[in-house]
Amino acid sequence: MFSIAYPLGDVLLLAVAARLLLGTGVKAVSYGLLALAIVLLLVADPLYSLLSINRISETNPVAIGWMLSYVVFGAAALHPSMRCLRAGARERGAADPAPHRAAYNCRT
Repeated sequence: MFSIAYPLGDVLLLAVAARLLLGTGVKAVSYGLLALAIVLLLVADPLYSLLSINRISETNPVAIGWMLSYVVFGAAALHPSMRCLRAGARERGAADPAPHRAAYNCRT
């Protein structure tokens, strides 16, 4: 049952990436970082499955791929261009997801 979770998660991740990258609007640097992180995950997960099927216990390249993807996800979230994405949502009239958060009040 759990062996299908990673491939299904990858398909869902691919759909989210397609929605992000094929949508309209200006693509900020954070979009590129998100795309890079998703590509790293989409390479590391099947590589892990392939190594597991062949009973190869050397998974260091896979772990490096996962760690790099998490670092790039963090870099995308912390990049200053992420503010542009929020500003675009505000212009479209999107509701604030959590106005009670202290971080929301610290914006410039």
